Amino acid sequence: MLRKMFSLSGFWLVRRTVMLLILGFLVLLIAPGVQAATHHIGDAIEDAVGYLNQGKAHIEGGRYDQAISVLNYALSINPVSAPIYLQRGIAYLKKNQYDQAIENFDKAIHYKSDDPQVYLRRGEAYFLKGDFDSAILDYTKVTQLVPDQGEAYIKLISTYLKKKDLLQARVAAKKAAEHNITLPDDIKAALKKKEA
Repeated sequence: MLRKMFSLSGFWLVRRTVMLLILGFLVLLIAPGVQAATHHIGDAIEDAVGYLNQGKAHIEGGRYDQAISVLNYALSINPVSAPIYLQRGIAYLKKNQYDQAIENFDKAIHYKSDDPQVYLRRGEAYFLKGDFDSAILDYTKVTQLVPDQGEAYIKLISTYLKKKDLLQARVAAKKAAEHNITLPDDIKAALKKKEA
């Protein structure tokens, strides 16, 4: 009985060794193909980054339709790129197409939820659309991600003032001061006017 067990386990050991050798041989056969595929993926990502940079240049030049076109192509190469969605959202924001901008910012957040720039820009889109509560949520998120982000505090306070919520505007101004953020004179004046 013991002899039978050893011969049976020996059979499985030989079988396992043969299987590992075959698997190793197959890996050697397909390795060049895997390397080529990996190289191709690297090239595609590099191309997408190039198109992203072109899109940014178009945005800076005020050519928003061209930016959107180039960024669409970049997304066809890399459909999970948060920076590409961010830039396309900025292009739509500049065109005053707030719903499309928000949709792109949402996708950017889906792929990279900790980028304060996306929340800041989405907050702008909500503000310009008149959705002040959503803008406040996004500006607040930025201040949580980057506590000394002055632009976010300024936009947050401005939004509270636009809503005529003096109490929350003062709370945000106090937090900004705690982070040594200097408020513009017009916001300081608005806070003082409202006090009187």
